[in-house]
Amino acid sequence: MLLRTAVLVVLLVGCSGSNGPKDSGLDATVDSGIDAPVDATLDAGRDAGRDGGRDAGPVDPDWVGLPGILDGCQIERAVAPETLARLEWTSCGEGCQRLVPDARWAWGAVADAGGHSEGRTMLLLAGRERREPDGPTVLLLFDVDSSTPLVAMRHQETEDRVVCAVNVMAFGQGHVAFPVIMVDFERGYEETWVFHGSVDEPEELEEPVLRIANDELPGLGNLLQRSFASATTAAFQVQPLGEMWIVEGGVLARRANRGSAAPGSPQGPQLVGRHLMWMEWEAKVRLAHATFDSPSEIFLDVPDADTLFATDGADLAWLQGYGWDEVAMAYARTEVWTAPYTTEPDALVPRRVRTDYPVLSRRGVVGGGRWVAIDGESVLGLVELSTGRVSRIELPAGMVFSDPPTWVTATEIGIAGRYREEGRFTSTFFRIAIPE
Repeated sequence: MLLRTAVLVVLLVGCSGSNGPKDSGLDATVDSGIDAPVDATLDAGRDAGRDGGRDAGPVDPDWVGLPGILDGCQIERAVAPETLARLEWTSCGEGCQRLVPDARWAWGAVADAGGHSEGRTMLLLAGRERREPDGPTVLLLFDVDSSTPLVAMRHQETEDRVVCAVNVMAFGQGHVAFPVIMVDFERGYEETWVFHGSVDEPEELEEPVLRIANDELPGLGNLLQRSFASATTAAFQVQPLGEMWIVEGGVLARRANRGSAAPGSPQGPQLVGRHLMWMEWEAKVRLAHATFDSPSEIFLDVPDADTLFATDGADLAWLQGYGWDEVAMAYARTEVWTAPYTTEPDALVPRRVRTDYPVLSRRGVVGGGRWVAIDGESVLGLVELSTGRVSRIELPAGMVFSDPPTWVTATEIGIAGRYREEGRFTSTFFRIAIPE
């Protein structure tokens, strides 16, 4: 039972793979929230039932079970996901919209999933039907512009001896990637299936592109947590092992592994096309990269500084933190740097944007030529990469940001949060217009 509990904690709470006080102290900068639970999004949504009179719409998703899964697991995909729900928004002030609670679902946004790519914006919600509070967990990947789900999966254990889950879905270049995790504690056996396909071609998600059996996995409890997708590639952060796995054409390549040029714990990965970048955390933080065809190597190592990065595939931006103070849990000085995105370290053209970093959180997102991060409970800080100019966006009182942005475009920020109403908080998602 202790082993089962440990796996559940890793799967549903996540593991940052930290190596010491600095890792946990960088304002929980990196992956303390990235691998966050699909189940943890559900609690606050249960308070959102006041809109129970809203029409929940037609419900005939045609759930189909995955063939060949472990006994005791119920894992299904919706053949007609568009019938399940629609996104609805309401005003939360000038230039602000928030997601309206759903009459049928108790759900919340999954942090660091979905996003903006190739002109399309996706939002991943996880929830349960209100009439079945102990029913299956459902993941819905919504097209934000059409307000309809394009992919829907659900999972539930039917026996105590098993854990099974569809873990976080990633979106990129019109494609989705996610792992299905199945563990049988009684037999000490587990399997992981990898799905990768176009969101517009449902048949591509009917079968996994890769099945990883028990003898191919590196020990019970090492789970594919955070997911990444492009048209060619699926990638996964594996914890607590501390590796990055890249899948192309149904073949697995392991990166950030021991013995490589970047063996430290991988944090904050980002995939652009076939190119995977991440922060390598050891005694210091360096920027590393790899592809399916090329091994792990260090991309950027700044003397005497930790490097905390983000990219949207157009701009590469990073913070250079100097003089880490273990007591204050802060840097003595932090600079902001940028460069046009490149896959080649020798082609990097760094430019310092600011000699100081004037935003509270160091876990930023890049988009539309800006670095964006949380700057207070209800405040976002924006740094213009071209000029270094700083601006701030503040929500009305009672509205709180929960995670770094899911997407940043030239005109909009999408970010998970909560709002207070009648004395209690309810999970939601904000769409915030960027002032001209």
